[in-house]
Amino acid sequence: MSHTDPHFAGRHGADGLTACHECDRLHRLAPLPVGGEARCGRCSATLYRNVRHSLDRSAALYLAASILFVMANVFPFIALKFGERVEQTVLVSGAFALGRAGMPELGVLVFLTSFVFPLLTIGGMLYVVLLRLGARPAYLAPVYRLVRALAPWSLIGVFMLALLVSIVKLLDMASVIPGTGLYAFVALLVVVSAAVANFESGTVWP
Repeated sequence: MSHTDPHFAGRHGADGLTACHECDRLHRLAPLPVGGEARCGRCSATLYRNVRHSLDRSAALYLAASILFVMANVFPFIALKFGERVEQTVLVSGAFALGRAGMPELGVLVFLTSFVFPLLTIGGMLYVVLLRLGARPAYLAPVYRLVRALAPWSLIGVFMLALLVSIVKLLDMASVIPGTGLYAFVALLVVVSAAVANFESGTVWP
Protein backbone atom coordinates (compact mmCIF):
# COMPACT_ATOMS: atom_id res chain seq x y z
CA MET A 1 0.00 0.00 0.00
CA SER A 2 1.50 3.29 -1.04
CA HIS A 3 2.31 6.14 1.29
CA THR A 4 -0.22 8.31 -0.52
CA ASP A 5 -3.11 5.91 -0.07
CA PRO A 6 -6.16 7.86 1.19
CA HIS A 7 -6.81 4.88 3.48
CA PHE A 8 -4.24 6.48 5.79
CA ALA A 9 -4.51 10.12 4.68
CA GLY A 10 -4.26 12.96 7.14
CA ARG A 11 -3.74 13.40 10.87
CA HIS A 12 -6.83 14.90 12.51
CA GLY A 13 -6.55 16.95 15.65
CA ALA A 14 -8.98 17.98 18.36
CA ASP A 15 -8.41 21.65 17.44
CA GLY A 16 -10.27 21.30 14.14
CA LEU A 17 -7.05 21.07 12.09
CA THR A 18 -5.54 18.31 10.00
CA ALA A 19 -1.99 17.95 8.73
CA CYS A 20 -1.16 16.78 5.22
CA HIS A 21 0.59 13.40 5.33
CA GLU A 22 2.86 14.47 2.46
CA CYS A 23 3.99 18.04 3.21
CA ASP A 24 2.69 18.59 6.79
CA ARG A 25 0.77 21.74 5.86
CA LEU A 26 -2.05 22.41 8.32
CA HIS A 27 -5.62 22.76 7.08
CA ARG A 28 -8.81 23.55 8.89
CA LEU A 29 -11.38 20.75 8.76
CA ALA A 30 -14.47 21.56 6.73
CA PRO A 31 -17.70 19.62 6.08
CA LEU A 32 -17.74 17.59 2.88
CA PRO A 33 -20.62 16.28 0.81
CA VAL A 34 -21.06 12.51 0.66
CA GLY A 35 -18.46 11.15 -1.74
CA GLY A 36 -16.37 14.32 -1.57
CA GLU A 37 -12.71 14.62 -0.62
CA ALA A 38 -10.48 17.41 0.63
CA ARG A 39 -7.07 17.94 -0.94
CA CYS A 40 -3.97 19.74 0.26
CA GLY A 41 -3.66 23.27 -1.08
CA ARG A 42 0.11 22.86 -1.42
CA CYS A 43 0.71 19.37 -2.86
CA SER A 44 -2.85 18.21 -3.77
CA ALA A 45 -2.56 15.05 -1.66
CA THR A 46 -5.86 13.68 -0.32
CA LEU A 47 -6.47 14.91 3.25
CA TYR A 48 -9.76 13.21 4.09
CA ARG A 49 -12.95 11.99 2.47
CA ASN A 50 -16.62 11.65 3.31
CA VAL A 51 -17.48 8.02 2.62
CA ARG A 52 -21.11 7.10 3.29
CA HIS A 53 -21.41 4.62 6.19
CA SER A 54 -17.63 4.17 6.17
CA LEU A 55 -17.35 2.22 9.42
CA ASP A 56 -20.36 0.00 8.73
CA ARG A 57 -19.08 -0.95 5.30
CA SER A 58 -15.50 -1.37 6.48
CA ALA A 59 -16.55 -3.58 9.41
CA ALA A 60 -18.58 -5.86 7.14
CA LEU A 61 -15.84 -6.05 4.52
CA TYR A 62 -13.00 -6.71 6.97
CA LEU A 63 -15.09 -9.36 8.69
CA ALA A 64 -15.63 -11.01 5.31
CA ALA A 65 -11.90 -10.67 4.60
CA SER A 66 -11.02 -12.44 7.84
CA ILE A 67 -13.32 -15.34 6.96
CA LEU A 68 -11.89 -15.58 3.44
CA PHE A 69 -8.35 -15.44 4.82
CA VAL A 70 -9.06 -18.45 7.04
CA MET A 71 -10.64 -20.32 4.13
CA ALA A 72 -7.68 -19.53 1.84
CA ASN A 73 -5.28 -21.02 4.38
CA VAL A 74 -7.33 -24.01 5.54
CA PHE A 75 -8.73 -25.43 2.31
CA PRO A 76 -6.58 -26.92 -0.49
CA PHE A 77 -5.08 -24.17 -2.63
CA ILE A 78 -4.09 -25.93 -5.82
CA ALA A 79 -3.45 -29.54 -6.83
CA LEU A 80 -0.94 -30.75 -9.38
CA LYS A 81 -1.78 -33.91 -11.30
CA PHE A 82 1.12 -35.90 -12.80
CA GLY A 83 -0.44 -38.83 -14.59
CA GLU A 84 -2.28 -40.72 -11.86
CA ARG A 85 -0.51 -38.88 -9.03
CA VAL A 86 -2.13 -35.83 -7.43
CA GLU A 87 -0.26 -33.48 -5.07
CA GLN A 88 -2.34 -30.99 -3.08
CA THR A 89 -0.95 -27.83 -1.50
CA VAL A 90 -2.17 -25.15 0.90
CA LEU A 91 -1.35 -21.45 0.78
CA VAL A 92 1.73 -21.60 3.03
CA SER A 93 3.16 -24.68 1.32
CA GLY A 94 5.36 -22.55 -0.91
CA ALA A 95 7.11 -20.89 2.02
CA PHE A 96 7.92 -24.25 3.64
CA ALA A 97 9.00 -25.69 0.28
CA LEU A 98 11.53 -22.88 -0.10
CA GLY A 99 12.93 -23.73 3.33
CA ARG A 100 13.30 -27.40 2.41
CA ALA A 101 14.96 -26.38 -0.86
CA GLY A 102 17.77 -24.64 1.01
CA MET A 103 16.38 -21.10 0.85
CA PRO A 104 15.12 -20.54 4.41
CA GLU A 105 15.54 -16.75 4.29
CA LEU A 106 13.34 -16.50 1.20
CA GLY A 107 10.87 -18.92 2.76
CA VAL A 108 10.59 -16.75 5.87
CA LEU A 109 10.09 -13.63 3.73
CA VAL A 110 7.32 -15.30 1.72
CA PHE A 111 5.68 -16.57 4.92
CA LEU A 112 5.75 -13.10 6.50
CA THR A 113 4.47 -11.17 3.47
CA SER A 114 1.83 -13.68 2.35
CA PHE A 115 0.55 -14.88 5.73
CA VAL A 116 1.73 -13.08 8.90
CA PHE A 117 1.54 -9.45 7.73
CA PRO A 118 -1.82 -9.84 5.91
CA LEU A 119 -3.21 -11.59 9.00
CA LEU A 120 -2.06 -8.78 11.29
CA THR A 121 -3.29 -6.09 8.87
CA ILE A 122 -6.76 -7.59 8.45
CA GLY A 123 -7.05 -8.40 12.16
CA GLY A 124 -5.83 -4.94 13.15
CA MET A 125 -8.28 -3.17 10.85
CA LEU A 126 -11.13 -5.36 12.06
CA TYR A 127 -10.24 -4.29 15.60
CA VAL A 128 -10.11 -0.61 14.58
CA VAL A 129 -13.52 -0.63 12.90
CA LEU A 130 -15.09 -1.98 16.09
CA LEU A 131 -15.58 1.76 16.64
CA ARG A 132 -18.83 1.28 14.77
CA LEU A 133 -20.18 -0.39 17.93
CA GLY A 134 -19.97 2.95 19.71
CA ALA A 135 -16.99 2.11 21.94
CA ARG A 136 -13.39 3.23 21.59
CA PRO A 137 -11.25 0.07 21.73
CA ALA A 138 -8.27 0.03 24.06
CA TYR A 139 -4.85 0.54 22.44
CA LEU A 140 -6.51 1.96 19.32
CA ALA A 141 -3.59 4.22 18.37
CA PRO A 142 -0.85 1.54 18.69
CA VAL A 143 -2.93 -0.97 16.71
CA TYR A 144 -3.63 1.55 13.95
CA ARG A 145 0.05 2.53 13.80
CA LEU A 146 0.96 -1.15 13.50
CA VAL A 147 -1.50 -1.57 10.62
CA ARG A 148 -0.03 1.48 8.88
CA ALA A 149 3.49 0.09 9.28
CA LEU A 150 2.64 -3.41 8.05
CA ALA A 151 0.27 -2.51 5.20
CA PRO A 152 3.06 -1.87 2.62
CA TRP A 153 4.46 -5.33 3.42
CA SER A 154 1.14 -7.17 3.08
CA LEU A 155 1.88 -8.43 -0.42
CA ILE A 156 -1.01 -10.75 -1.18
CA GLY A 157 -1.50 -9.06 -4.56
CA VAL A 158 2.15 -9.66 -5.49
CA PHE A 159 1.87 -13.23 -4.23
CA MET A 160 -1.16 -13.78 -6.46
CA LEU A 161 0.69 -12.43 -9.50
CA ALA A 162 3.66 -14.72 -8.84
CA LEU A 163 1.27 -17.64 -8.39
CA LEU A 164 -0.39 -17.00 -11.75
CA VAL A 165 3.01 -16.91 -13.48
CA SER A 166 3.95 -20.20 -11.79
CA ILE A 167 0.67 -21.83 -12.82
CA VAL A 168 1.19 -20.86 -16.47
CA LYS A 169 4.67 -22.42 -16.41
CA LEU A 170 3.42 -25.58 -14.71
CA LEU A 171 0.72 -26.19 -17.30
CA ASP A 172 3.32 -27.76 -19.61
CA MET A 173 4.37 -30.22 -16.90
CA ALA A 174 1.17 -31.14 -15.09
CA SER A 175 -2.54 -30.51 -14.84
CA VAL A 176 -3.30 -27.69 -12.41
CA ILE A 177 -6.50 -28.13 -10.41
CA PRO A 178 -7.64 -25.00 -8.51
CA GLY A 179 -8.92 -25.61 -5.01
CA THR A 180 -11.33 -23.87 -2.68
CA GLY A 181 -8.43 -22.00 -1.08
CA LEU A 182 -7.49 -20.39 -4.40
CA TYR A 183 -11.03 -19.14 -5.02
CA ALA A 184 -11.15 -17.80 -1.46
CA PHE A 185 -7.82 -16.04 -2.02
CA VAL A 186 -9.07 -14.34 -5.19
CA ALA A 187 -12.19 -13.21 -3.35
CA LEU A 188 -9.97 -11.99 -0.50
CA LEU A 189 -8.10 -9.66 -2.86
CA VAL A 190 -11.36 -8.14 -4.07
CA VAL A 191 -12.85 -7.76 -0.59
CA VAL A 192 -9.70 -6.20 0.90
CA SER A 193 -9.55 -3.69 -1.97
CA ALA A 194 -13.19 -2.79 -1.33
CA ALA A 195 -12.52 -2.45 2.41
CA VAL A 196 -9.62 -0.07 1.80
CA ALA A 197 -11.73 2.00 -0.60
CA ASN A 198 -14.57 2.32 1.92
CA PHE A 199 -12.49 3.10 5.01
CA GLU A 200 -11.91 6.75 5.95
CA SER A 201 -9.19 7.25 8.54
CA GLY A 202 -10.89 10.43 9.81
CA THR A 203 -13.55 8.25 11.42
CA VAL A 204 -10.88 6.79 13.70
CA TRP A 205 -9.96 10.20 15.08
CA PRO A 206 -13.29 11.98 15.53
